[in-house]
Amino acid sequence: MQLPLVHVTLQAVWSTIVVLVLAIWFVFSVANQFRVGAHWSWRRWDRLQLVPSWTFFAPNPGRSDLELYYRDVFEGERIGDWIKVPLAEPLAWISGIWYPKKRSKKILLDAVQSLLTLADKLEEDPNLIKITLPYLLLLHIVNEIPKPPGVLLRQFQVRESYGWFTEREPRILLQSEAHAV
Repeated sequence: MQLPLVHVTLQAVWSTIVVLVLAIWFVFSVANQFRVGAHWSWRRWDRLQLVPSWTFFAPNPGRSDLELYYRDVFEGERIGDWIKVPLAEPLAWISGIWYPKKRSKKILLDAVQSLLTLADKLEEDPNLIKITLPYLLLLHIVNEIPKPPGVLLRQFQVRESYGWFTEREPRILLQSEAHAV
């Protein structure tokens, strides 16, 4: 009758070991999210990279959003208000399974990011930006939006915003010239 008692004890020991390993793993995972220095000394022992670092697949996660706006210039040189082009739309419950608009929204976001990268590289001659593919793509997308009567020109703008609960105002990253429609 002593064998079942030993078996229960062995099971309790293994359960305790598993709980301890998971608890230690949890503590290291939480600590890794708030690291102050570049590398902790214990990171050299994590050869299999079992301790996660949730930075959304980047060393520095995004802390801002890119937004695309446009405005119209009407007959009589009246200038309309800036209108936001939706880069993303509210998702339905099925979007995790089926979301065919994902690619078109991704293309738009990639064009905005590429345009900003090119704008930095072409600072010495800003007119060159107007013949780049991302600029022309964004101009085409903005020009495809239905126009009210009397529109002569259309202009777009890329802004960086910082979320809902911030005191920072959105920053204008790039503004196009007004182009004929």
